[in-house]
Amino acid sequence: MLQAGRSEREAGKIIERFHLAFIEVAAVRLPIADFVLKGDANMRFFFRSPRRSRDIDFNYLGMRAESFAGRVDEVLKSRALAELLRQHEITLVNPRRHKQTETTRRWKLSVRTSAIESADSKIEFSAREEPLDDFELRPIDPEVARRLGGRSVPINRYGAVAMVTQKVNALRDRSEIQPRDIFDLDLLFRTHPDALA
Repeated sequence: MLQAGRSEREAGKIIERFHLAFIEVAAVRLPIADFVLKGDANMRFFFRSPRRSRDIDFNYLGMRAESFAGRVDEVLKSRALAELLRQHEITLVNPRRHKQTETTRRWKLSVRTSAIESADSKIEFSAREEPLDDFELRPIDPEVARRLGGRSVPINRYGAVAMVTQKVNALRDRSEIQPRDIFDLDLLFRTHPDALA
């Protein structure tokens, strides 16, 4: 059982390194004003959550979703991304469009190393209307980026008030309460009590 737990942790680490590498390239190759980091990856990269996320989610704010999706494809196939991953001996495997609708653009992929045969992840850009203007362009937490062997690049991300709103809405809308939402709200309330005001 210890081995399974260790493998899960290692898979989480390489997925997180992939997420940071994707952000590093996306921040340069995609129109930065068109997307905002949200969800668990935002909690990890900006609020120092100890929880890792398997997936990375963004809100898409632009007007040309199909051409944007093509540019995401280019990021995933780019030499720049492959090189960033190679520095950590990570290989990106079979990135592919999974769900492409008016409101959701999703890609599935796997990453692997010599120690981890395959770890699955998703990238999602959602164009659902969320009345949240609590976002700003900020660099990823430098300590988190350093620990992952990457760079602290600026990206639009939701602030504490928007994250509290998203988590409360998730609790309200889900048929079954997810412990992660309670955990994240507790972290946000402890570190950003002004988000309650």
